[in-house]
Amino acid sequence: MSLTFEQWCMLAMTVTTFLMLCWNVWWSKRMEKRASIMKHSERLEEHGVRIIKLEAAVGNIPTRVASHQDVDVVHKRVTEVKADVKGMMRDVGELMGSVNGMRKTLSAINEALLKKE
Repeated sequence: MSLTFEQWCMLAMTVTTFLMLCWNVWWSKRMEKRASIMKHSERLEEHGVRIIKLEAAVGNIPTRVASHQDVDVVHKRVTEVKADVKGMMRDVGELMGSVNGMRKTLSAINEALLKKE
């Protein structure tokens, strides 16, 4: 089976067309992948900017958890304030007693002066 020149040309054109089709499919897939990669790259950059903003916002939040020592310090301070308030209440009670005593004394003096007249 011997091929003529025209048949060889037709075979060459068919193979060339097939190779061009394969090249075109391969190249378009490659471009689609590049476009997809670029799209994802842009999204990653946007996420990077958002992460930087979040890190800046979260930077002021304390990260240390309160320990037993911290709770003990707060408890001691609350106990001291409670003792101070009790002391103030006792002092206020003494002042009220003194004021009541002065009121009674002044009332007695006033009555005595009114009877004298």
